[in-house]
Amino acid sequence: MRKYTLVLHIAGIFLFIAGLVRSQSNSFSKEEMGGVFEKTNSWFRLTSSYQLDVTHASYENYTTPVPFEKSTGYFKKEGSNYHSMLLGIHTIQNSKYKIVIDTAERIIAVANPDQLTWLSYTQEDYKVLLKNATDTRMSKTGRYCFYRVELPESNPIGAYEFLVDEKGLAREINWYYNREVKKDPDDNTSVVKPRMSISFSGYKESPSFNYQETFSETPYFEKNNNKLVLTKKYGTFKLLDQRIKK
Repeated sequence: MRKYTLVLHIAGIFLFIAGLVRSQSNSFSKEEMGGVFEKTNSWFRLTSSYQLDVTHASYENYTTPVPFEKSTGYFKKEGSNYHSMLLGIHTIQNSKYKIVIDTAERIIAVANPDQLTWLSYTQEDYKVLLKNATDTRMSKTGRYCFYRVELPESNPIGAYEFLVDEKGLAREINWYYNREVKKDPDDNTSVVKPRMSISFSGYKESPSFNYQETFSETPYFEKNNNKLVLTKKYGTFKLLDQRIKK
């Protein structure tokens, strides 16, 4: 289920934000929905320094309140530097390297830094995502706005729901799968339609980071004549040097 969860996470993070519609909802145009996505996305793109906690959860069906799997992580950003820990995978980027650490597989991959911004998409991206929606709705409860995007039965995902607070900050994503999957690979009758969620909490703007501890490559490896050498702590890991040499 872990690999399955990771695949679903990638699909869901691309949609960016979501939550639960718990009150009477009203029709909401695709254009308005795209505007909400853009406003929320702009916080991640334009805020130069921040941190937040990120929780992923998978559920066996649409209604069960108890997660089948749950993983808590974080995202920290300062300028072009960032450090995330999502689904057990650490990703660190600074001006020299992009480092991905898989502690389960004991692998450290090192590449050139890229220009991608976490959760940063254009309104054109949203139009593509919303193009096939059969319905888009919105409701408001207290300080939260709830939005729902419904998709055709033929689509692997049947609906997305997302939650945004009064400041326009993403708080939760939920997405519901049309396709049934086996709960038990050896039991053909144990099929379920799962749902997934990602929640965002603990937002902090302009936190104080220790660069050495948060963004530096030195806890993991050092450079010796352009060759990367793992530190003693990570000496048993496999190092994959994927840098494009300049």
